[in-house]
Amino acid sequence: MRQGRRARTAPLLVAGGALALTAYGLFALQRDVEAEHLRARERARQTVRLVAESLARDLDRLAADLGARAPDPGAVAALDAFTAERPFVELAFALDAAGKVLHPTGPATAPVDSPPESERVRVESWLEEAAFREFARADPLGAEGAFDEADRAANDPGLKASVALARACHDLRRGDRSAALGRLAPVLETKATSSSRARALARLARVRLLRESGDLGGGEAETVALLDDLEAREVPDARAFLAELDEAGALRGASIEAAASRIREASRRRGLLERLAGASDALLSAGGRSPVGEAIAVLAPRTAGGRTGLLVSPERFLAAAFPASGALARVEGLPVQGSAGPGSLEGEAEVAGTGGLLRVGLPRGFEPAAPATGARPFLLGALLVLLGGTIAGAAALTARAARREVEAARAKSDFLSAVTHELKTPLASIRLYGEMLEDGKGAPEGKRREWVGAIRRESERLSDLIDRVLALGRRERRGPSGALAPVAAGGILRTAAETFGPVADRSGARFEVEVAEEEASVRAEPSGIVQALLDLLDNAIKHGGEKPEVLLRGLRDGTTYRFEVADRGPGIPPGEAEAIFDLFARGSDAVADARQGLGVGLALARRIVEANGGTLSVAPREGGGSVFTLALPAEESAS
Repeated sequence: MRQGRRARTAPLLVAGGALALTAYGLFALQRDVEAEHLRARERARQTVRLVAESLARDLDRLAADLGARAPDPGAVAALDAFTAERPFVELAFALDAAGKVLHPTGPATAPVDSPPESERVRVESWLEEAAFREFARADPLGAEGAFDEADRAANDPGLKASVALARACHDLRRGDRSAALGRLAPVLETKATSSSRARALARLARVRLLRESGDLGGGEAETVALLDDLEAREVPDARAFLAELDEAGALRGASIEAAASRIREASRRRGLLERLAGASDALLSAGGRSPVGEAIAVLAPRTAGGRTGLLVSPERFLAAAFPASGALARVEGLPVQGSAGPGSLEGEAEVAGTGGLLRVGLPRGFEPAAPATGARPFLLGALLVLLGGTIAGAAALTARAARREVEAARAKSDFLSAVTHELKTPLASIRLYGEMLEDGKGAPEGKRREWVGAIRRESERLSDLIDRVLALGRRERRGPSGALAPVAAGGILRTAAETFGPVADRSGARFEVEVAEEEASVRAEPSGIVQALLDLLDNAIKHGGEKPEVLLRGLRDGTTYRFEVADRGPGIPPGEAEAIFDLFARGSDAVADARQGLGVGLALARRIVEANGGTLSVAPREGGGSVFTLALPAEESAS
């Protein structure tokens, strides 16, 4: 009896001792690693401080070299030559003894004639009356009359341009795009300098209207003209116009991007000149360095004639200090970087005299590598592997099984929640129209027919949702309903085209079919691929606009046969190219689309295609729209 107890107790003691030894080994190993880690981080911080001090000395040398090359503020040629040799210098300047900016001189601006005050007041009064008529009285005809009076009262070109812009906005609110484009034309014909901003606003509005109407060529021409105006007339808020063009997707092409880059640089230079003029008095009494806006002013020693200086870009200066690696430098294996704002660096050190504009430090989340700490952690680690491997493996398997159960339960819950949400909408509509039929017995016959038609449409939508969800469930349980076998790709295309043809005719869509290499074949389940193509064609009709244009095309590409469904709809935003294939997912324009889908068709189509060993993807179509590509492995032709 005692021997049996000892036989059972001995393994427990051994196991307990092994666990205790393992725990001690873990504790000692963690302590050593943490100590080495702290030492490594302290070495990294010390390196950062040394780099900051080195950069401060480089700025001091730059000021000394500038004083040696261009000590006199009147030596503009020497100052510009010194600047040309250093790409990190954004602007060189010279101040006289009184603090006035001698160099560079700002662009000369022609005086702008302002309209008479009485004329401006009359025009603004009529524009306010037009707004009152439109928004407070809901009187569009009265608003038109007030606009006419404002136009008659305006003789100044700038005021006439303001009236034309206001009328174009009024036309856009009424949905009349062609009238709005016509209103903008006279603004672009005026040559008065006082209306330069109005001309830019008119061109920006025309860019948006032409691109929204699909006239990409006209929109590109207006974009080029707007960039020319911004560059030639030096509109003060040119950056805001560039931001609007970028948001509209109009800054495309090498020449357009180059022009936009020149405008941004000119705008930045004007801003630096303005800040320099505002800070000139302070710079005259400053030391060797001082922040000016987004730049660092590096000043040569003061002379009797004034001071010379440079406006240095912090990031470009750091890149020049470490030319081998660009903006992200490496000092003894340690990454350091420039930062224009707080919160992006750890263990950072500010370069003295730059007002926080130039800092170096560890990137956020930086972790230095810890070297090996000797034989003891190795032996303890080996013991840990031998004794804890089985426990860890069992725990991992258990956790994996539990995680799978949780994921399956969550997926089931999400699926039921999504289906319930989708069922509520048509059921609520059917109930609403049914109550309206019950309560509105005396309603006109046309209205009752409208309600009955709405009930029929919502019922069809509900039936379609149920059919698709059931099909998706069958597909998830059984996979393909038939065996994969070689089948003619042209036959699949013809079957899909013949089935979809009547649907396209009823919707008034332009439907084209192109088949290349009819003898090509793929290994697939034909009915499933046809169903996937029909789902894609149905989406092309739903989202193709008022007059859809749909192209069904088949072609072989090496070892792959591609079925393509192309439309001329609004297209898929780049960030949603994968999300639209998720179950119950819709595009970001689904709320504004009166014929929104259920979010099941694309998910079902992708599952069908992947079950057949293929892929389903979407890409933009040249000229506007989208191209959905269903790719399957092509069968080798018999030779």
